[in-house]
Amino acid sequence: MDKALSSVRTRFTLFSVGIALVCALLGSVGMYALAESRLNNQINAAKIGELTASNTAVSEYLASQQKYHAHFETIAAAIQKDDRQQLTKTLPYILFGTAVVSGLAGWFLSRRLLVPVKESYLAQRRFMQDAAHELRNPLAAMKSMTQQAIINPPAAQKLPVYLDSMDTQLEHLSAITTDLLLLERREYQGIQKTDLVSLIDDILEELHHLTLQRKVKIIRVMPKQLVVTIDPHHFVYMAKNVIENAIKFSDASKPIIKVKLSSKKDGWELTVKDNGIGIESDDIANITQRFYRGKNATTIDGTGLGMAIVAKFVDIYKGKLHIKSSLGKGTVISIEI
Repeated sequence: MDKALSSVRTRFTLFSVGIALVCALLGSVGMYALAESRLNNQINAAKIGELTASNTAVSEYLASQQKYHAHFETIAAAIQKDDRQQLTKTLPYILFGTAVVSGLAGWFLSRRLLVPVKESYLAQRRFMQDAAHELRNPLAAMKSMTQQAIINPPAAQKLPVYLDSMDTQLEHLSAITTDLLLLERREYQGIQKTDLVSLIDDILEELHHLTLQRKVKIIRVMPKQLVVTIDPHHFVYMAKNVIENAIKFSDASKPIIKVKLSSKKDGWELTVKDNGIGIESDDIANITQRFYRGKNATTIDGTGLGMAIVAKFVDIYKGKLHIKSSLGKGTVISIEI
């Protein structure tokens, strides 16, 4: 953690603990002072009579024992003295216990209050680091092409090639920026009743041009309707990334993808199976890390953030992400929530 953030956290924690201790001590001293003032009130026969005025039997008894009133006052004074001594003895323990509990409560609450600040700070730092590292390549490529065009303007017949290359770099730049912002985003619209089948159909329609381009056959296995409570954007982020990856990494000669959606006892499961290049066993454990790409996938277009996005939203719902793959035979990815 950055030194500045660590320093702020330490100061805020100490301040919170200090405030809690002061409040606890003031409260304890105030209670002691109140108890002491009540114990200092001298109890005499007249006072006892006032306290028992509503009880006829006690009042009559006190009247019959008037000659013993001095004895009652002596006993009451002894009791008050003993109570005062007991209060004085227990006060240090009360103060110590109150201070410890209040200090721990202040420490715990201050740490909890700083969690959003810490997450926001770390998210900004991750974004800046990732942006500085990953945006450099497309920006450098565009700068190089621009400089070449200034020095040696392309001929009319080469201009479309030059513009197409620039457009590719811009699309890659835009995709990285969008995915990075999505990974660091903390606020969403909220959960609602959503038909997952309808969302998958929308995703397949959006990716239709890609399936046509790669001549992919999509096999749908799902009910007519499956309504669950979820943020629809979350589901789209997960399902679209998994399906799009399956399309991009499918077998070039006979690409087939199976998209299966099913209802489970406590939720639902989405399984996407392809017959593509597969993932090496060493890469599967790291495939959900940011910008991590399998050794056999470096030539295929992508930002390297898709599976990180999927893992993020699976984690939000405390679900499970299963990845099974055989090199050269295909990959099966299951999202269970």
